Amino acid sequence: MEIYNISTAKMKLSAILSEAFISGEVKLKDKKGNLFTIKPLNTQKSPLDIEGIGLNMTSEEVIELIKEGRKY
Repeated sequence: MEIYNISTAKMKLSAILSEAFISGEVKLKDKKGNLFTIKPLNTQKSPLDIEGIGLNMTSEEVIELIKEGRKY
């Protein structure tokens, strides 16, 4: 893992953030020698988290259709 100094990080922020996303983390070192870590937040959504579609139906109508479908 490469360690970047602050002045390099300012010039290449977008590339460094992309690297952090790909590799999991990037370290930055300030003038005093302090180390900092940049890590991406886990923003993965569930594959079941999908946007609904407008059917213009009430929930009661949907439930009734489900009940009818279960009869067969």
